[in-house]
Amino acid sequence: MSSEAATYEATVPDTLDLAERARVAINGLTRIVDPEHNYQPYHFAQFYAKPPFMDHMRDGVECWGKLNEALIEMRVMSGSEQNLDIGEKTLQGMVSNIKEDGLYYATAENRPWHILAYADTALSSKETSRGEWASLHSHARVMLAILARYQVDNDPKWKKLLGRMADALIRVAVHKDDYAYYPESGIGGEGTYPDGGWKHTNEPDDTTEATQQNIMLTLGVVVTALCEWHTISGHKKSLDTAGRLVNFMLKRQWWTPDVQPLAVVGDEHAHFKNHIHSFIRGLWGILEYANITNNSSQKAFVRGSYDYIRNFGIARIGLFGETCGAGEMVCLAAKLSDAGVGDYWEDVDQYIRNHLVETQILRADLLENISKAGPDIPNISAIWETSDNVIDRNIGSLFADATHTTRLAPNWTVCCPSNGLIGFYHAWEGIVRYEDDVAHVNLLLNRASPWLDIDSYLPYEGKVVIRNKTARKIAVRIPRWVDKEAVESRIGRRKAESIRLGNYLLFDNVNGEDTLTIKFPVVETTEIHSNGWEGMKWYRHVETTDARGYKQNGYERPEELTQYTCRFKGNTLVDISPREDNPGYPIYLRDHYSRDKAPLKKVTRHVSAKIVKL
Repeated sequence: MSSEAATYEATVPDTLDLAERARVAINGLTRIVDPEHNYQPYHFAQFYAKPPFMDHMRDGVECWGKLNEALIEMRVMSGSEQNLDIGEKTLQGMVSNIKEDGLYYATAENRPWHILAYADTALSSKETSRGEWASLHSHARVMLAILARYQVDNDPKWKKLLGRMADALIRVAVHKDDYAYYPESGIGGEGTYPDGGWKHTNEPDDTTEATQQNIMLTLGVVVTALCEWHTISGHKKSLDTAGRLVNFMLKRQWWTPDVQPLAVVGDEHAHFKNHIHSFIRGLWGILEYANITNNSSQKAFVRGSYDYIRNFGIARIGLFGETCGAGEMVCLAAKLSDAGVGDYWEDVDQYIRNHLVETQILRADLLENISKAGPDIPNISAIWETSDNVIDRNIGSLFADATHTTRLAPNWTVCCPSNGLIGFYHAWEGIVRYEDDVAHVNLLLNRASPWLDIDSYLPYEGKVVIRNKTARKIAVRIPRWVDKEAVESRIGRRKAESIRLGNYLLFDNVNGEDTLTIKFPVVETTEIHSNGWEGMKWYRHVETTDARGYKQNGYERPEELTQYTCRFKGNTLVDISPREDNPGYPIYLRDHYSRDKAPLKKVTRHVSAKIVKL
């Protein structure tokens, strides 16, 4: 890869471009932070309100690492320099919470909502504070953000800090036999380390759903961070501790599905109940460790759980519950493909073209209409909340709700926009890979790279133009829905010869300036899908109040599930009915995709000099 970034003007199809989505995402990521409180992110946004507002009533400091990781990756994708100063301030604000012992603390200093945010779990009736604590899940997410930054700027100060943080995770782990764990502290669940040390070192043995999800969420991210640090540094103790934590995660007691036939031994196939997002992060960590140690049984375990998750929601469009889960399913599918467990790029294509990108907030007018229909929320004036220009500040952010099929609940918690955008990044990074003069095009999406550029006319036309730069061989993955016998390929004006290798067409002996054009008929299908997640929750106004006296939003369960008629062009959902009628944010407004000729536009393409691998 070139050591310098490049930008240039190009005329390209006006179709899904993840780099452009990243550019607008930076607006949201850099403007949902609070300059009055060290540029930490707000935790919650509500648009179904007059006025719309953001607040800290849950603790954005816990999600600070996710936001910074996403922001770094969005800049790699787009090259945007919007609000660079704010990006640096929110990174430094996050790092300032790392103490001399190497742990990232949820400090209470200058954050009066700290007690309010955790009053339900952290405090007894006689307590006013539990002091400070280190959420090890948040600590590991901060490590991942710093790992991303280190891969971009190679500043040795980050490597030194990462070493301290990894040592801290190892130091506070409790070792027993061939496994390790973090005790339950009584503050925020498993893996919340009190300032001053563990009050006890008892092994977690509660098999409630809350405990299961906390263990998977916390240990999955910790294992990922330790494995990534080992990859960069070669630190053997990090890999050893990661392996011991994985052994604890693989205990059968944590893998208990709601119901299944007796013949299906769910705990051996990674079946589970409860929070998909938490378990995906656990699976992600197990897979990271399995890849480093080449543990085929652990890889198969993760694959089994991935296939199990695809039974929920509507996998055809990447609907898996909250936006965290939707984004992380993109990441997990890409990582399973990279691990050689299977070819899951078709899944990535379906997820990213549909529900994940539909959660992104792009239209201020729709938010304004939602706000006008909402209840009056007076007295947005406390230091932990703001109503200042909230709609404009959120353009490019993502909603938290990805459970619903045609309208999304118009709010977010900062966890979901960050994880969803990280899913954007993993899809973008996986579009094309390059090694030993061979470019592998895994997804037929727009992408500028040092090795070749891709112009995708999908879903309007079955046409992809690949403008080569450095590759000597190009392997192009042809989507599952394409009639392979109907594919036509040309280099310039001459017919291009290719070899079919599974789902890929291999073009050998291409030259540096060749333009490869691949054409095929677009296949249109009409399918029926029911959304099981839709019965889990919906957004509506109810007459209850929160601790501040504000009217709250409630959830209701429909009496029966709706069958949706879905019209696809290839993997792109172009129309769906019936459509929900409620105060949510409408999605799949895609009438323009019914045309059979892709519009063109002029853009500034950016080729990054660095790629983040996490």
